[in-house]
Formats: sequence, C-alpha cells, structure tokens
Amino acid sequence: TAHLYKAIITGTGYSSDRGLGTNTVHIASIKRMMIEVAGEVIFVLPKAKFEKGALEFISHCGLRPDPILERKERRKSAPQFTKKATIIIDDGPDEDPPELVTFLEELAASKNYRLGKVPANAGVRVFETQLILKPESEMRKQSEQPRTFVP
Repeated sequence: TAHLYKAIITGTGYSSDRGLGTNTVHIASIKRMMIEVAGEVIFVLPKAKFEKGALEFISHCGLRPDPILERKERRKSAPQFTKKATIIIDDGPDEDPPELVTFLEELAASKNYRLGKVPANAGVRVFETQLILKPESEMRKQSEQPRTFVP
C-alpha cells in the first residue's frame, strides 16, 4: 500500500453543494486516493476557485464526510476514520465570492476547525480541521435511513 506524509490538493472549482472538484475523472480519482493514503491533507483553495464549478468530486474539505473505497483490510476496522487537514485560502484585496462566504459560514457552524497561525501580512487564511472519511456503503446506509422532521 502507498503512504504519503502530506498531500497538497487543489481543484478546478468549489461548490457548497458538491465540494471541491475537477473536470477530469482520472485526476479526481488520483486526488481522492492521495487524500485516503496521506497522513495529512492540505487543501489550497484560491478565491477564484469558489466562482467556478467542476464536474468530478474530490472532497468536502472537512465540512462533511468524504466517501472512500471499501477495502478488505478495512472492513473489520472502524467504519470511519479522521485525519488532520489544513485549508489555505488566499486573502487578497478582492471581495469574497458568495461561494467562499458560504464555505466559511459552514466551516464556522461545524465548529470542527481552528484558525492556523500565520503572519498578519501573509495574504492567506489558514484553518485546521479534521477530515472524516467513511466507506461509501456506510454513507449509503445513512442516506437510506428515514429522516424524521421535528418542528
């Protein structure tokens, strides 16, 4: 099995509904595998990526669990696992696009992050979070469970 100490991941675009993505199936697959085998994941998300869509999913960047492939050696272990993730967003003079504002609001609501330490003039915002990885079958089970509405 492969192991990376750190994977630095970016994509073609970010959407609050679909997460970070790219337009190439093969590249998305490789990046998802890198996320799965890396000890730590660093997401580099330029502001401009929040204004663009993408066709193939890579990751939810810690806001929601990411699906992983089931492997024989993992079936007997825990149904999910977490790993350290860092999100780096440029902090230029331009106004934050709406998708970025939504992302930051969701991140704040999740309470699953802390601000990273960077110099004030670094020009980036850094968030440290936990990436949750779950087997696809576990995620399907959760989505198939009936949801109850409580007013």
